[in-house]
Amino acid sequence: MFLRKYGALGSVAAVILGLGINYGLIAHATSPATLSPDSVTEVPLSLPPNGVDINHQAILKPIHIVGVMSREAIQTVAHYARIGPISPKALLVSFTAPQSIPPKGFHGAADIIRDVPAWVVTLSAPTPQQVAQGGSLGAPASMLPAPITHFNIAINALSGKFLLGFFTK
Repeated sequence: MFLRKYGALGSVAAVILGLGINYGLIAHATSPATLSPDSVTEVPLSLPPNGVDINHQAILKPIHIVGVMSREAIQTVAHYARIGPISPKALLVSFTAPQSIPPKGFHGAADIIRDVPAWVVTLSAPTPQQVAQGGSLGAPASMLPAPITHFNIAINALSGKFLLGFFTK
């Protein structure tokens, strides 16, 4: 009835609506909304059904999609970081960066990273490393409080583009 009444416009609207519904189902089908993610200090080898919160830096939830393959994500990461003696591992997730979500009442521009299908590629050093961060726009770099072993890079699983990098012990 809808398609007959609105013709081609109705067809386009039905396709767009269908794509939006499918994306929503894919992104949230395996992530129970009622359970809080487990608090962890590094990217696990596999995710529990409720996901994980890594030091309030990243929230990873289970997801099942088809897009960029893990080997392609690892190749993309090689562009950003030297891959060392320990083979990188990749985990397909629904990725959220809590620090990208503005507080309630904020009305400025924000690049929100919430529930993005992503590969989190983890590069591990053979021994803990002391790492400096910051230092942009004239600000001095600061050392992280503890040596780190893992550098994690989130790659958008649909586009293959860099999302975010973060360190874990």
